[in-house]
Amino acid sequence: MLTRFFSCASHRLPARLTLLLLAGLLPQCRQPKPTPPTPPPPPPAGHQFVQIETWPALIDDTDAESLDRALARQLNWLAAKPADWTCRVGPYRVERARLTATLTRFRELWAEHHRQPPALQQALQQEFDLYQWTYNDQNRILLTGYYAPIIAGRRSRDKQYRFPIYRRPDDLLTIQVDAFEPRFLQPGSALRGGSLVARLDGKKVVPYYDRAAIDGAGRLAGRGLELVYLDNYWQQFSFHIQGGGFIQLDDGSYMKLNYGGKNGRAYVSVGKLLIESGDIAREDMSMQALSAYFAANPDAVERFCYQNPSYVFYQWDGKTYRELKPDLFPHGSLGFPVTTKRSLAFDKKYFGGGMLAFVSGVIQRSDTQAEPFSRFALDQDTGGAIRENHVDVFMGAGDAALNQAGFLKDRKGAVYFLILKPQIANPAG
Repeated sequence: MLTRFFSCASHRLPARLTLLLLAGLLPQCRQPKPTPPTPPPPPPAGHQFVQIETWPALIDDTDAESLDRALARQLNWLAAKPADWTCRVGPYRVERARLTATLTRFRELWAEHHRQPPALQQALQQEFDLYQWTYNDQNRILLTGYYAPIIAGRRSRDKQYRFPIYRRPDDLLTIQVDAFEPRFLQPGSALRGGSLVARLDGKKVVPYYDRAAIDGAGRLAGRGLELVYLDNYWQQFSFHIQGGGFIQLDDGSYMKLNYGGKNGRAYVSVGKLLIESGDIAREDMSMQALSAYFAANPDAVERFCYQNPSYVFYQWDGKTYRELKPDLFPHGSLGFPVTTKRSLAFDKKYFGGGMLAFVSGVIQRSDTQAEPFSRFALDQDTGGAIRENHVDVFMGAGDAALNQAGFLKDRKGAVYFLILKPQIANPAG
């Protein structure tokens, strides 16, 4: 309609102007250029949560007690949150009251029906909504596994044990960028949840030391930050990847080391570097393949590992333990112990923690050996490499857990979220 209103049709002009126009004594009005066709909208980007009407079979393959323990820890954590707290789930928010009601009711149904999967599924479909998480309009989520390593170490450095695990340095600063003017809040790999990690260099604020500076140049050496020493660098590096674990001392007791912070640098995958260099084929990549490669090529460890600038620091409670129990497992990012096969690590930039999920995928040990898994689990952790549509599944502690976690790299995983129907969660509303 705007094009027609601004046209030069002679019947819209006074008679004298029309004659002048026809005589060529006035410049002719240019006809509007054709409106170019509207380009097609870009494909959906980022996180989408699609409500599922026809539910898949939610068959749980893990023991019942572990899920109840994970739910109890999550509910205790929620109880300490303010009443107006909300959980971020991609672009959405879930109120504390609804999330609490969701976990409470699910725990009741789980206790009643976990031995009868059809009855559990029927009860869930009656009372819960199910949402499938997709990313960039694809039903593919990257599922990997992590575990709590158990590694031999010593409290004092010697010729064999000389690679330190550090506690969080006192000069590591956290800058709340979102407390400043909005123009300072720029997206990027170093900015997670509105904060930056840095240090002071005189009166300048600069990024914290990277891995090469810490382990190669010894920037933290001699400051009393060493918690324990390991006997090879790949063990130290792989301990950082897992984010927490146990050190077995020479007397047989265990130190429990929890995540204590990181240096704020972007995570670079050493596995990806070795694939790009041609040293390990993509289809053969696993934690076991990495360990075998560096055992055969010890001179390559630092050359590749230093290319990952991200660095993790730890905290120790000052105690040693004679035996390992589930309550001693490392704390996730929510501040309580993670639970074997029940705790998930999400990108906390998009997922606030606490949501009930159902995950399914495949542990691919070889071209011919695949182990499907499916289970209910909870968002209780994060990690330096966990970004966007990447989810890490905690597999437990020790070599048996490594045997599971090391072969889990499913790029076609499925993740669903369960939430109590609003009329059930809030009957008065």
